Amino acid sequence: MALLPMCIAALLSASPEGPTFTLAVSIQNVAGVTETELEKAKLQTAAIFASIGVTIEWDTAPDKGFHLVIVRSAAAARLGATEDALGLTPSTSAGPGNRAYVFEDRVGERLRELHMVFSHLLGCAMAHELGHMLLPKNPHSEMGIMRAFWDAAHLAVGTSDYLRFTPWQERMIHQKLLAGRR
Repeated sequence: MALLPMCIAALLSASPEGPTFTLAVSIQNVAGVTETELEKAKLQTAAIFASIGVTIEWDTAPDKGFHLVIVRSAAAARLGATEDALGLTPSTSAGPGNRAYVFEDRVGERLRELHMVFSHLLGCAMAHELGHMLLPKNPHSEMGIMRAFWDAAHLAVGTSDYLRFTPWQERMIHQKLLAGRR
């Protein structure tokens, strides 16, 4: 299932009503994902956010904004992630922080089951973890990018829904980004 053409189409056709927002994101590639794969994953993530009127400025936020760290799953246990998690966004009682982790080798392990290529799944996992940083606590939904567990049946239902935030999540992300402008 080739998701990159759909992501590019979503990016090019995104014309949200109302204001557009910018999200500053830096990536620390501890796992050593190739530059080509990482650039494709960033395209995937950017397309998901473009569909809700959010532009990602990559690697512009080393001291501010949001941080994605791509690590091997050995870090998952230290971070307290469940065995099936592709990523983790640590949070406190005050809410999510501004740093999230994506587990590179777990992404690789799920490719065959989900019928996706590495960069596409990595990009979806990155978007999901950014969603955790931007949304109120426990933002998982029954559909879309913020589903708690992704499976092939979910992908077969409709890839375009899989790549999107729900309307409620879109509003919450816009509110958080708008509050950051003040």
